[in-house]
Parts: sequence; C-alpha cells; structure tokens
Amino acid sequence: MISTFIELINSHGYLILFLSLMLELIALPIPTEILMSYAGYLAFNGEMSWTLSMVVGILGSVSGMTIAYIIGLKLGFPFFQKYGRFVHLSPERLNKMSNTFNRYRIPLLLFACFIPGVRHLTGYSAGINRLSFRSFAFFSYLGAAIWVSTFVTLGKVLGPHYTLIETSAGKVIIPLILISAAMVILYRVTKGTRVRIKKCLLHLIKGRCYYFRSILNQLFQSVLKQKSLSFILNSRTLSKWPIKAVLTLFLILFKLKR
Repeated sequence: MISTFIELINSHGYLILFLSLMLELIALPIPTEILMSYAGYLAFNGEMSWTLSMVVGILGSVSGMTIAYIIGLKLGFPFFQKYGRFVHLSPERLNKMSNTFNRYRIPLLLFACFIPGVRHLTGYSAGINRLSFRSFAFFSYLGAAIWVSTFVTLGKVLGPHYTLIETSAGKVIIPLILISAAMVILYRVTKGTRVRIKKCLLHLIKGRCYYFRSILNQLFQSVLKQKSLSFILNSRTLSKWPIKAVLTLFLILFKLKR
C-alpha cells in the first residue's frame, strides 16, 4: 500500500499529497506520515519544493478537517449513530469521543493529528458538538500546520533515512501523548498522590527523550559512515542556517563522544 502511494507521489507529486491528507482526515486509512516524510525526502533531492510541500500538505489537511466538520454540523448526532460505522464511528465510540471532546476540546484539536485513529474524528466531533467554526478553525488548522511541518521537515533533514520516521516516531510520540494524558487526568482527580504522579510523568518524558536520542545517534552514525562532516554541512538539504547550526552542534558532540 505504501509503495503504491509513493509511486503516485513520484508521478503526480503535490496533487497526491493534497488528496491523501484530505481523504485521510475524512476517514480513509492512508499512511500520511510516511507520505509527508517522503515528500520531504524528495525536497532533499530537489525534486519537490520543501515550502510548497508543507503548504500543499496543510491545505489538504485543512480541507479534510473542514469537510468532516461540516458533515458533523449538518447531519448531527442521530445520523452518526446510524451510519457512523462507515467512518469508523460506532455508537459507543461516538459517545466516548463526544464526552472526551467536550472535556479536552482544545488539546484534542491541537494535537489529535499526531494520534492515528483519532485525528479524523476531531472534525466530526467538533461539528456534532456545535463548536463554533472560528474556534474549530483556529486550533485545528494550527495543529494541522504543526503536524505537516514536522513530518515534511523531518523527511528533508533525514534525507534517504526518512523511513526511520515510520518505524520510530510512533514509539516516541504516541506513548508519550497517551501516557502523559493519563497522568494529567490522574493528577487532576487525585490529591494525595500528586507528587508521585509528577515524578512518574517526569521520568516518562526523560525516558522517551533518551530513547529518541538513541535513535538520532544511530541515524547520524550511519550518515557519518557514508558522508564526511564537511559534505553534510555543505549539502543543499542544510541550506537553512537553523538546521545547519543544530546539526553542526550535534555532529561535533557526537564526534567528541567517540
């Protein structure tokens, strides 16, 4: 499935990127993270524009979210109780999602894009729960921009190693979001164990950061075996000085540790 979408992006570029993100946020199961990362890889090779890939990706995400919001707003709760299974919204899941959305609407709109299986539900939930379009658009569009920019930029920075995103991002981002959310809920509803919960949360974040750092160590070790430091720093991928500065520091520290 992934190879099919990659071939389509190779053939049709921005159009497939736009349609994939739009349709995935309506309800179709499309591996959009790896597609955005691949678009970043094509930007690394000079075959696509980094800036235009982000703009097209954001527009596709925004379009899908808006369509889902309008459907939820116009058709309402009774329609989804009857036909919600076609967009992976069973009556039980619809009730749970509505309750969760009413309690945590802003965090969900901002960060749901990073959680597979949840991101396509926020537009429907916002419409069903009659959230004003202004509030929905502000937070969900901002979240979509952060999501798309993150994965396209990671694909550009990692270059030919962009597939590491598919295998590693979920191990870092999703557990951190889910377990942190559970900790926050427990922290709010309990009093006597708040200190212990806070320590556990900090320990979790530190552990995920160490794990992600080990992934980066492996990545740059493989890069350094193939390319010299001077080649990497002169690469067109690093023409943006903030990226070059960060990677320069990281590579120097990595060299010193060795």
